[in-house]
Amino acid sequence: GKLNAIDSIMAKLLVASLALTSALKTDKPLAPVLKLRGGVDKNMVATAYTTIGSANAVMTYLATEKNIEAYGIDKPSPVSIFMMKFAGLIMTSTVIMSWCALNGIETQRALAWGSVPFLVGSADTLLNDKCAALGIDPKGQVFNAALSALFTYSLFSGFQSGAVMKFLPGWLLFNGVNCALLPELACKMWGVPSSDEIAFFIKGFGYFMASCATLMGSLVLGNDATTAIGYSLVPMLLNIMDNKFVSKTFEMFGVKDGPIYAWAAIMTGSLISLLM
Repeated sequence: GKLNAIDSIMAKLLVASLALTSALKTDKPLAPVLKLRGGVDKNMVATAYTTIGSANAVMTYLATEKNIEAYGIDKPSPVSIFMMKFAGLIMTSTVIMSWCALNGIETQRALAWGSVPFLVGSADTLLNDKCAALGIDPKGQVFNAALSALFTYSLFSGFQSGAVMKFLPGWLLFNGVNCALLPELACKMWGVPSSDEIAFFIKGFGYFMASCATLMGSLVLGNDATTAIGYSLVPMLLNIMDNKFVSKTFEMFGVKDGPIYAWAAIMTGSLISLLM
């Protein structure tokens, strides 16, 4: 089917973010080339992983149902698709900030551009009246939209940006951990209908949000781009370990092993290269 206007905006935003990282003037020199024993370039590893993540973000947002089905889950519910689509926005935020950091763009501007997908997602939800269609309490989405607008304005304008840069990673981490560990409670808090399948998608959504928060927080604390990206992989690997070996929800919903082990290998290799 045709992409709606919001989908087109997000596709253009991701492409534009790649151009912005080289077009914008930076306030500090580009991240130094850090090498591992054996001559492996940490910047190369981080760039490769971010490139793969960018493709995955686009696929998750623009072709959500096909992406879900590629992992072996047939006929997901509309709410599950909604949550996975928003997860695509979180991935988009993460890769935008990663590209910015890798190209030396200062942290406030990186977070500003990274906040845009959250604002676009909130606008998409409210303007297209998705709450009524999906049985979601709109109050939580209105609150989320207001916060997203405030954060985006602050980070771009500089108004109270220091406070926002400290608050935003913590806010996202709190919600991410809540969704990952207590998905049923998260559904109640945000007025989202609950079922075993929806809780499964909320759990994954939470780990994606925790990864985004970890990247933000690491950059705010002054870590270089490659280290921040490395730390952001920790929640992603925890997502796989939890769903595959602890809660075993991958097995419950028939998720294919192939893509999961492929992602586990990519993330593990990248994390070791970036942090060790």
